[in-house]
Amino acid sequence: MVNFCAAYGCSNRASRDSKSFFRLPAVIFNQGEVTKELSERRRARWLANIRRECFAPSKHTRICSDHFISGKPSALYNCDDPDWAPTLNMGYDKKQDTTAARHRGIKQRPKKKKKKKIEAAQSLLKLSSEGKVCDDDTDQIVEDLPPEEPASEECHLRHRVDPDEPSPDILKKMQDEIQRLTNENMLLKEQLQTTQIRPESFQGDDDKVRFYCGLPSFAVMMTTFDLVADFIAERGSPPLSKFQEFVLTLMKLRMNTPTEDLAFRFNIPQSAASATFRRVVNVMYRKLRSFILWPEREVLQETMPLDFRKSFDAKVVVLLDYFEIFVDRTTNFTARAQTRTNSKHHKTLKYLIGVAPQGTITFISNGWDGRTSFKYITENCGILDNLLPNDIVLAERGLDGEERVGLKAARLRIPACTKGKKKFSPLEVAESRQIAHVRIHVEHVIGNVRNKYRIVNGPIPIDCLKNDDDDDDDCPFIDKIVTTCCALTNFC
Repeated sequence: MVNFCAAYGCSNRASRDSKSFFRLPAVIFNQGEVTKELSERRRARWLANIRRECFAPSKHTRICSDHFISGKPSALYNCDDPDWAPTLNMGYDKKQDTTAARHRGIKQRPKKKKKKKIEAAQSLLKLSSEGKVCDDDTDQIVEDLPPEEPASEECHLRHRVDPDEPSPDILKKMQDEIQRLTNENMLLKEQLQTTQIRPESFQGDDDKVRFYCGLPSFAVMMTTFDLVADFIAERGSPPLSKFQEFVLTLMKLRMNTPTEDLAFRFNIPQSAASATFRRVVNVMYRKLRSFILWPEREVLQETMPLDFRKSFDAKVVVLLDYFEIFVDRTTNFTARAQTRTNSKHHKTLKYLIGVAPQGTITFISNGWDGRTSFKYITENCGILDNLLPNDIVLAERGLDGEERVGLKAARLRIPACTKGKKKFSPLEVAESRQIAHVRIHVEHVIGNVRNKYRIVNGPIPIDCLKNDDDDDDDCPFIDKIVTTCCALTNFC
């Protein structure tokens, strides 16, 4: 259907002229009383400005863009804008001007006569004040002036009440709404300017704790924070609270969040975010590494899972395995050759991990370069010092250290290997199945560490492989990260 402009004397149409056409504003009923009354007043203003006799608006009524200053109507709540209703070229301006000119022609002389008489009266009053004119003449001139007609009651009402102005109730509601929006805007600005990470942000929301921190619940999170809070210092400008520094570190460990992202989240410089992470990791390493504990034999035997009891008579003390972490490529060729792992085709660090049959991490070694063998790491990392006579150690095929384990009067059980053999004996097959059945637990624990704290998936920056200059611990920073992640996993 072709759109025509409803303004008087406007011949614009959509099929011929490249104009924009706008519907009459409808009354909005579903957004509150203030919006309803404001939309009703706006529709009435449009109809009043169209000012056509016997005009019945319909859903096809349109007003073109020529009747708006900016070419389109303003928003509903922008009632002070001149384009809140059409005002330009409405068609009755020329008619009004002609009528006004005709009235001016009729009343032109009386107005000039009145003006002349007022000027004469002012001159006579001035002369009278100087003593040059008598009072009788002045009174006679003033009496000749036409008396002022008293304004009618309708005129006073017309000047006092504007039909386009909203009622006092609507004004009050609009002022209340504006005040509410102003307060809400100020609150949002405060939330943007200050970091809103507080204990209350996580309280009662364990899913949020698990997502951002990797810990199982808010209670475990606050218990961990209480262990390290006294040793965390508030530094920086603006300084973060101890809890905010603690959460920043957990977010970096949990999601391996880039330092730039942490700086934006906490509204601090990037250098401050990096320094905070290193400082808090040092604190957590010192306070939490004691939770990676080698348990007593009696405790292990009392809580031994049934699968281990059936196969190994409750004598298994540890399941050994190792995992690798990717590191960035270094410019030193010697270090590059030492850290390359042929199986991964990447630069890596190796860590030996010991898991109790109950599923907790009881040992984590320092990092070794990627070319170091599993056997060498096991013999030199210090885990064999924890063994007692008759202990059973379960490991994978890469560990060929039965002699060193035998020196502790313990036994090493690994799956059978076909090296130098054509096939397995039935005894070797049954034993390999028993070992593989229970060794799956250590792989689950390693996967749990990697999934909860993705920073150990790498790649790790090369500057994490050295010690901090002001640190008393002779331990690379990457080893502190791995130890802290294993300790936090034990809390789960």
